[in-house]
Amino acid sequence: MERARRAQMPGRWPWRRPAQDHHQPGFIPITPIRKTGSEKRHRLRAFLAVLPAVFVVGTLLGSAQAAPVTFVVNSTADAVDANVGDGVCKASAGDCTLRAAIQEANANPGSDVIHLLPGTYAIAIAPVNENAANVGDFEILDPVTIEKAPGYLGGVIVDGGTPLPSSPVVARGLDRLFEIHPGAGDVTFKNITLQNGFSPEEGGAIQNWSLGKLTLDGVTVKDSYAEKAGGGLNHADLNDYAWTTEPPNLALLPDGRVEIKRSTFTGNGSAGGSGAAINNVSGGTITISDGSVITLNPGPIMPDPLDPEEFVLVDPSDYPIAASAIANQARWGKAGTIRINHSTISLNAAEGSGAGIFSEGDSIVEITNSTVTQNRATAGGGGLYTGGGKVTVSGSTISKNKAANGGGLYSGGHVSQHGLRGTFTVKDSQVFENTAENGGGLFNDGDAQLSVTNTTFRKNHSSDHGAAISSEGRASMTLT
Repeated sequence: MERARRAQMPGRWPWRRPAQDHHQPGFIPITPIRKTGSEKRHRLRAFLAVLPAVFVVGTLLGSAQAAPVTFVVNSTADAVDANVGDGVCKASAGDCTLRAAIQEANANPGSDVIHLLPGTYAIAIAPVNENAANVGDFEILDPVTIEKAPGYLGGVIVDGGTPLPSSPVVARGLDRLFEIHPGAGDVTFKNITLQNGFSPEEGGAIQNWSLGKLTLDGVTVKDSYAEKAGGGLNHADLNDYAWTTEPPNLALLPDGRVEIKRSTFTGNGSAGGSGAAINNVSGGTITISDGSVITLNPGPIMPDPLDPEEFVLVDPSDYPIAASAIANQARWGKAGTIRINHSTISLNAAEGSGAGIFSEGDSIVEITNSTVTQNRATAGGGGLYTGGGKVTVSGSTISKNKAANGGGLYSGGHVSQHGLRGTFTVKDSQVFENTAENGGGLFNDGDAQLSVTNTTFRKNHSSDHGAAISSEGRASMTLT
């Protein structure tokens, strides 16, 4: 049933050949729209308000469904499919390329699989004048799994390619790597490396609009950059999507979710102040688990030779120090959720607050059985900064982080949009060797409600107040 619905969704984007589908029940023709400006987005001609009617048609009449297909990519060239929609992944030279496989998967309703043989797959077709599946980044419009082909030695790398001479100096790639559109459903990347993506907007490696679930399993995302947010991954909000006509039920659509397992994000950057590695724009849920590592975003740092109290990049060619590694932006009045479980957040740097994790608004942060260590921020919260919302740190180690206030943890105490005080809970954890001017281990401010249970604070340092914990404003604190 779910696959039948997806086949009829107006959100299945334009590059499937209409001629292949005119007689399918519930077919809604959609036309590609040329984009304007630097950001590359697509627009729908159909209202999502007609979705329930389309579902009924697909259910009662029985949509034509293609069987799932596995495409084996055997060429690292960047070339389009010779005949999109014929079910055969074949570029003009006769080989199956990554771009051709994605085009065929988009044209085949339902979930497909793309196997990549070891090698480096670099984007080589510049995004000139328009955004479509045959130029620039790889556009995902339908459920798909993209993974290293099993049984082969050697790695699989998807690379941003060589920047154009006119590209900004900060760009290491020709374009972003993947854009996942709202109708794509569930998308999985597995056992591959994504590197050198670039976007002048959001999502350097991946821009995710999907209403479904995006899974990264055994994936390395590195050396990618987005000017505004989400250098590695941006989990976007549909309010920012460039619709031809905004659907009237937009507020009712799900925010989607991201699951990151056994993966690494390193060397990524963003100048926008939010999510050098991973950014959650609004109400989505991002789970980081199973030994994932978010480290060295944007790169290694050292004391500034001109001012040892400050810090600079060891390698000046790394992306500039700016955004926190992981962020909940809480835009559009929504509360996002970031869950970190059995993972490590380390050695990240930010010109501002929350070098490791930054969370705004009424958002939720849960850190469980994880390590947050050696992160450095110029303002509040070296390891974690939260403006408010609900925060739980459980069974975790917070160590050797540094900031102006709240070397390890910072609770801002923002009152929610409903007038509720935020809660900040630390239990069964170790907080040690963190450094700040105030609140070496933890800084509690505003109207926050802090609860600390069965937790050890040791060897934290403060040059002013509260080596372990500093509590100010109208914040409350309970230690048990």
